Amino acid sequence: ERLRWLEARISSSLRPKGGDLRNLLADARNRAALLSFCNNSEARCLYVYLPSDAEGSIQISSRAPQTVTDKSIIFLKCYHAAKLNRENISSDVAYSECSKLPLEHLKLVTKEVYLPLLCAHNSAVSADQLLD
Repeated sequence: ERLRWLEARISSSLRPKGGDLRNLLADARNRAALLSFCNNSEARCLYVYLPSDAEGSIQISSRAPQTVTDKSIIFLKCYHAAKLNRENISSDVAYSECSKLPLEHLKLVTKEVYLPLLCAHNSAVSADQLLD
């Protein structure tokens, strides 16, 4: 059930070709990274990406990739999450797509999404003032 939850998000975000998703889960290293993320309380992040040196095969890692040719997905456990199960995975895991330029992507999401949300609670400060 947990793997299906992750698989659905990978599929909708990266839109893998035909058997790429099946191959992803069949690969022992990828499956080990997925299971470690689900079962190990110390595994906090999971990166799913298309590496620059692969022929279109999706990779999964607990460490950030050196290079990414296209968008990637980052799964992050909430601070209180330990072992994931079908009851808590949707509430205890946040995920986000990321472009091949992660710092540019983070800057844009912070400015356009998170700053306005923070400022909504304090109408005396605008997002532009908060940035200054």
